[in-house]
Amino acid sequence: MELSDLKHFIGIDLSATRAGVIIMDIDGKVIKSFYVTALKKYLTGDATSAYLPPRPTKMDKGIYAAYRRCQMAYHAFLASEVTCSPLSVIALEDYAYGATGRGMFEVVEISGLLRNHLWREDIPLRMIDPMSMQMWALKGGCTKLDRIQAAEKAGYKIPETLYTQKAKKGDVDGPGTDLADAYWLADMLRVEVLVRLGKVTLAELNQRQRDIFNRVTKAYPVNLLNRPFVWRQDEQVKTFEEKLKK
Repeated sequence: MELSDLKHFIGIDLSATRAGVIIMDIDGKVIKSFYVTALKKYLTGDATSAYLPPRPTKMDKGIYAAYRRCQMAYHAFLASEVTCSPLSVIALEDYAYGATGRGMFEVVEISGLLRNHLWREDIPLRMIDPMSMQMWALKGGCTKLDRIQAAEKAGYKIPETLYTQKAKKGDVDGPGTDLADAYWLADMLRVEVLVRLGKVTLAELNQRQRDIFNRVTKAYPVNLLNRPFVWRQDEQVKTFEEKLKK
């Protein structure tokens, strides 16, 4: 398999009740995007959006059971959409380990189901921590609006109708924020694959990008380029590079 055979670099920003998905080609062009939202005002009425009912405020057993069935359907929808080709590589935003609340259990469950699906389909998965994704979009910390604007500057325009300004300056909400994060996940994945296959050298990247690939933290003591992809390995194919050459 050659690099040109890789058709899709997919970034997924996933939470319990919403998601943004970007499918990018080897040149960095977005060839498809879609999102899942719990707010009907953001629905487009076509295949670029899907509705997931919001988490019920009254958690009696019947209502919660129905909500959980909707979540399972949400997972099935995502799984069918991202498994668009066996020649895909996927980046999923890793857990924010400092987060708290009941919603985190649901995030773990949904992302776990998706990871298992990708493993069964033998699609390589890269987990990217939230801070590295944000740093890839812009140097240092940045707001959600910053990441949306940076994506537009890079060539991917997110309609203003897909996000709403909140009280704090630079703080926005809506599916546009999920699409922006998914865009940067896909782009970071694409560049990593180019580096791994020798099509781009680290010297050709800017200093910020090199720092991200070499970044280590307490939660991630091994830098990204030395961390393995998640995929169904066998005795003959043990590395991502070997898998591409299989």
